[in-house]
Amino acid sequence: MKTTVKLVALMMFVVILLPSCKKYEEGPTISLRSKKARVVNIWKVDKVYINAVDVTANYALAHKDFALEFKDDGTLVQTYTDANSLPQSVTGTWALGSKNETLDLTYLGITLSHTILKLKNDELWLKIAFTTGGVTTTNEYHYITK
Repeated sequence: MKTTVKLVALMMFVVILLPSCKKYEEGPTISLRSKKARVVNIWKVDKVYINAVDVTANYALAHKDFALEFKDDGTLVQTYTDANSLPQSVTGTWALGSKNETLDLTYLGITLSHTILKLKNDELWLKIAFTTGGVTTTNEYHYITK
């Protein structure tokens, strides 16, 4: 009887506690790696959406061989080949912000705060919204490891 009560109590604990472990809208539910350790990687674009419209093909034409490297020391390097076949490289810094719910990327002294939708060892989904002239544009980037 005591074993059954303990088992039921444990199951209730897991059912109640596990959903609260999910930090990001798209998961994961739980991870043994820290958020910083999951960000540190070399990422390539899987999908790009602007206002929920898939623009991945157009993005790939303008950003061939795109790679975004987040280093452990807080630096980042973005490389790609542009539409004119010229190699491009931009460096900056990155940091987890706002209770680890945003990824703040700083290039040329400008910080862009991206909402983290998914942060797994092999997937990173970010969303950012811009408002210009009263019109809001939402960009969503889905990255996978390179």
